[in-house]
Amino acid sequence: MQFDGSQNYVDVPYSSALNPQTDFTVEFWIKNPTNTWLLGTYDSGTNDGWAVAVGSAGGANGTIQVLNPQAAWYLGTVPVNDGNWHHIAIVWTSSALSLYIDGTLDTSWSGIPFSADNPASNFKVGQLAGSYNSATIDEVRLSNTARYTSTFTPSTSFTSDGSTVALWKFNEGSGTTAADSSSNGHTGTLEGSPTPSWVTEK
Repeated sequence: MQFDGSQNYVDVPYSSALNPQTDFTVEFWIKNPTNTWLLGTYDSGTNDGWAVAVGSAGGANGTIQVLNPQAAWYLGTVPVNDGNWHHIAIVWTSSALSLYIDGTLDTSWSGIPFSADNPASNFKVGQLAGSYNSATIDEVRLSNTARYTSTFTPSTSFTSDGSTVALWKFNEGSGTTAADSSSNGHTGTLEGSPTPSWVTEK
């Protein structure tokens, strides 16, 4: 899915399942992001929810930034705005937050509790808090488990299993909806005029 960085995004209706209270993994593929919000449920009015951004909270240009539910930013170190596809995985447990880039640990922070404030806000891809990203994004999967604990080889095409909360593969190629490939029904709607573009780069 290609976003224009000015007015389009994918919108998924609110669900408490998208703000889990236990171990949690967010992963996706990304190419050429700009320095702003990428995805999440963050509500800037109440500081509730969680978010992933790029280089927008004091970190180095093009690096992944993670907003924990307690409204604290955690900053990665590896730039991902080099024109190549990169796999991003963020893993929360009861005691740590870990960021993996292309299957290799970038940074890990211990003593980071995950207690997701549950905003009545939708999950969005390509826009949060009124800011839009011009990234190309593919294969967004949310899981209610810590999928990765050490170096791994990222899959280029995710599958849904018993730990999958939602999986948007962005394989439709046309239309204004992004299906959830899990059995949980978190269908996304493409918003904007024009809506995000279906692309086949990856």
